[in-house]
Amino acid sequence: MNNIRKYIFPFAAILTLLIVFSCRRENLAGSGPVQFSEDTISFDTLFTTFQSPTQRLQFYNTSRGKLKLESISILGGGGSDFSIIVDGVESQSVSDYELNSGDSAIIFIKLRSVEKDKFSRDYLQFVSGNSVQVVVLQAFLLDAFFWKDYVVWDGEDLNFDNSKPHVIDGIFRVMPGAMLTIAPGTQLYFTSRKDENFNLISMLDIQGTLLVDGMPGSPVVFTSSRLDGDYPETGAQWRGIRFGTNSRLSKIEYALIKNALFGIEVDSFSIDMNPKVRIRQTEIRNMSAYGLWGIGYGIPTPNHGPMIDAQNVLIHNCQQANFAMIAGGDAVLNNCTFANYSIDFSRRSAQLGISNYYEDTASTTLYPAIVQFNNCIIWGSEEEEIVLDTIEGYPGYLFVEFNSCILKTTKDFAGTNILKNADPLFTDPTKVNPFERDYSLKENSPAINSGINLSGPPFHLYVDFKGVPRGAQYDRGCFEFVP
Repeated sequence: MNNIRKYIFPFAAILTLLIVFSCRRENLAGSGPVQFSEDTISFDTLFTTFQSPTQRLQFYNTSRGKLKLESISILGGGGSDFSIIVDGVESQSVSDYELNSGDSAIIFIKLRSVEKDKFSRDYLQFVSGNSVQVVVLQAFLLDAFFWKDYVVWDGEDLNFDNSKPHVIDGIFRVMPGAMLTIAPGTQLYFTSRKDENFNLISMLDIQGTLLVDGMPGSPVVFTSSRLDGDYPETGAQWRGIRFGTNSRLSKIEYALIKNALFGIEVDSFSIDMNPKVRIRQTEIRNMSAYGLWGIGYGIPTPNHGPMIDAQNVLIHNCQQANFAMIAGGDAVLNNCTFANYSIDFSRRSAQLGISNYYEDTASTTLYPAIVQFNNCIIWGSEEEEIVLDTIEGYPGYLFVEFNSCILKTTKDFAGTNILKNADPLFTDPTKVNPFERDYSLKENSPAINSGINLSGPPFHLYVDFKGVPRGAQYDRGCFEFVP
């Protein structure tokens, strides 16, 4: 998408200038009896056939008397992709519109088109006596594969390629025995569709197997479908990726997951000796609830693999928690960075929480919680960023260990070589735009060359988040320091 925008916006700017300067001065927006809040209404990139967000155009009567507009119309007429809403009525044109001196009014503008991979443009014309004024309307329309309430059934293998984006509307479910494979560079956009109770439902629901095969420089992107304004970096726009009770042998490599309710939810212990889901070189950000969320809610079988096996994962800007393990569960997290600075939302809770029980109105049930962090950084704006919630008297049901980690905490935790409250010196964690933070390491960071080497079995951790080879002595966190 960034490559598309690289060419869209310079062309759009040139197009607008050509249109404006080709008009006589008396026809420029604002030079006649009407003045406008904008002379060009630009819709951000839109998907073919999707209804656009509504844009607003405010216009003013700055004359001393009542202004009569003989017509306000889309020049393309009924064949135009654009429509206007005036006084609650949607159409292509309005006749005999009056506006008192000093008053203003608002026109709402919408777009829906079947065109593919092209600019759509038209003009909104205002006619008052001998004065004719126009406002430019323009958008870029992007073709995509559309998947609405889709199911991949047992025995099926479905492949997503990167020839064009994939738009997910509703629940995309992969049944037990089925597989979804996603190629490098593929972009998935999820709609903000809700059910009758206003719950977000657009999601991947993996009951079988998901293989995300991103590569360095060609990640797989999971994000929201609205691309205008601040929406490309705003949470709570789709539900997330869920791995169900019977899912198995899934992996996510070189991916970006953003703008959802939760990033990844993993439900129940692994059903065999393999991890339920492996996550490598992946960034999770802008979640209104949890970034990475595990739910044990059971007793594991002997010799089972972990629910979550994460290496070189960056999780940040998640409102409730970056990482949570609820009602038990097990996970191994190596060289991961968890960071929350709460710039664009308010929070008072820790960004990492683990519990070993489930409580309802009738009873409290204990479940084993076994989580190991190696070479991780857990840092943020709160004084306490880690909460372990255990039922007293059952210590065997909660085993959490931090080895060679940097922790922002007021407490003491089990593990070796812990650096407590030692600022990791991220490159710039306090930028005005929280979505552009850089969590690589500054020179003299205590994370540099202070980790434990994880190059042998079972980890095979040879490179960092960007694919940079780890040094002879590992750094902590997902980024290896590069001078």
